[in-house]
Amino acid sequence: MTEVSQPQTILFSPLGDTDPVRDCYDGACLHILRHYRPDMVVLFYTKEMVEKEDRDHRYTRVIRHLMPEIEIQEIRTEIEKAHLLEEVFPILPDSIKEIHAAHPKAKILLNLSSGTPQIKTLMAIAAVEAAWCQGIQVSSPAKASNRENRAAKDDEDIEAMIEQNLDDDPQAENRCLEPPMRAIAYYGEKNRILSLVNAYEYGAALELAKAIPEMPETARKLIGHAKFRQELMLNKARSVIDHFGNTKLLPYSETKERLVEYFLTMQTDAKKDKISQLAVKIVPFLYEYLLAYLKEQSRLPLESVCDEWDNRLFFKRAKLKQNAPDMLAFMDKKFNHIGLNDNTEISAKTMHYICQYLETSGEVKDKEKHDSLLNDLGRIINYDNRKISKHTLLDIRNQLAHRITNIDRDRFISWTNIEPGEMLDIFWHMLRILYGESVGNQRNMYEKINGWIQTAMNESVTA
Repeated sequence: MTEVSQPQTILFSPLGDTDPVRDCYDGACLHILRHYRPDMVVLFYTKEMVEKEDRDHRYTRVIRHLMPEIEIQEIRTEIEKAHLLEEVFPILPDSIKEIHAAHPKAKILLNLSSGTPQIKTLMAIAAVEAAWCQGIQVSSPAKASNRENRAAKDDEDIEAMIEQNLDDDPQAENRCLEPPMRAIAYYGEKNRILSLVNAYEYGAALELAKAIPEMPETARKLIGHAKFRQELMLNKARSVIDHFGNTKLLPYSETKERLVEYFLTMQTDAKKDKISQLAVKIVPFLYEYLLAYLKEQSRLPLESVCDEWDNRLFFKRAKLKQNAPDMLAFMDKKFNHIGLNDNTEISAKTMHYICQYLETSGEVKDKEKHDSLLNDLGRIINYDNRKISKHTLLDIRNQLAHRITNIDRDRFISWTNIEPGEMLDIFWHMLRILYGESVGNQRNMYEKINGWIQTAMNESVTA
């Protein structure tokens, strides 16, 4: 059985009063056929054009004269008021999609120059939205408006129309133009992507960017980097792009990088007003921070008073009694004279107590830094807050873990007696205490990335 060949190129063409020939020149439909030679033409008729075709077959006769072997399909509609968008809209776009569905591998040419302004508008929208379409405009022979060109009359002699067509001359000008419809589409898509980028919604922005061939590769990579970075998949972020110009995007060692990047996710949560997400990150941040700080600044190693099991640290009273008896006495008092239980797990709260003890014992490497840290911790973990609010920052995660609730900005402030932005400023100062001023240029990294993405997306693209 012989396989029916599929069309490689299809022209979808509405028809207007200046088709098929206008004032001794091709109308738009015929001119596109002449210069593109598609395998098939689909003619979209309004009711008025159906009547003209049935009267003298003017459209199909002229097309057959030019291309005797071309396959012609007709879409005959009952549209009477083609100047009303609501009459045309329910039919025309779906007709184009049906042709594509029937011939998904074919390139579809769209005649943008025939029909009413409403029809032309819908055809242009289709050309902008669908990558499998190519919009084609046909300029008038005078390179000006068609208003002065007479339309083909209802009683016109079709043979005379064909005979007098000046575009049959092999030297006649090709008046077909391919407007940059994809560039127009990219402009709209670009703005949607930038809106998502500026809202720190990098995952959604990346999904859109993947579907846009015109998207500059640098912009796509930066969006991908930001997505993985925000998800703390730092090695993957680095593999997508690790430098932009002379800027190393992830410049720190592993421990420093982990803490700084975690802070940046908290900061974007606050900017997106996702306060519940911010709240659950507070205790992990403080835990990791204080662990790093004590390893850096304490002259008394945690290993000398703790045991490690399954990557967790637990106080051992025997070790405390042997290596730091004064700390044991201090901790027992902090636990309301009940005493520190053996195997109590190290937490952000107990490390705050250790920092307070080190202040009295003087077992810190840099007293000025330590005083500054204790001042910061006192502002955010002030147990006297319980007199004016329900919780401290160290309590908030447990509260969220045991109830179905959402925390907005006002509730966060009422619970903790601190505004999220003020808390983040303190956290950032704490990072600078630990890592020095070199972290300073990282705080606005996502804003910098967003600016680089916008710059990259403004690069010229070829439609």
